[in-house]
Amino acid sequence: MDELKKVTLAIAFELTDIHAINYMIGLGKQLGFQLEIIHVSILKGNDDDVKQNAIVGHIRAIKQDNITYRTISGKDVIKRLNRLYKANGSDLLALVHHPDGIFSGLFDRSITAAALDSQITSLLTIPACMK
Repeated sequence: MDELKKVTLAIAFELTDIHAINYMIGLGKQLGFQLEIIHVSILKGNDDDVKQNAIVGHIRAIKQDNITYRTISGKDVIKRLNRLYKANGSDLLALVHHPDGIFSGLFDRSITAAALDSQITSLLTIPACMK
């Protein structure tokens, strides 16, 4: 990878995702990449409305042309993110790791091994505790 042109940030509507969004926006300003923020939900309509409204409001308040936002839902998160990553032309996939969150299973040994076997994506993991 010579240059980052597009980064996909996968979030799960936890309030700490705002820190990751801000971090990626700052990094994007320095490196000049387009940021696509993807809310990933296993079950559609199963999210906390207060958290969702806070995060979506934060994203809308940013008002930068190089930032887009959308949602995806479905059971097989790894496959869906890999397909999306390929389809949207991203150079990097960033995940916010919440110890008990939607992506927590990704870091279990057997699931990680399976995910990495099919992973052709550059991956950045952002800890949820980052401020």
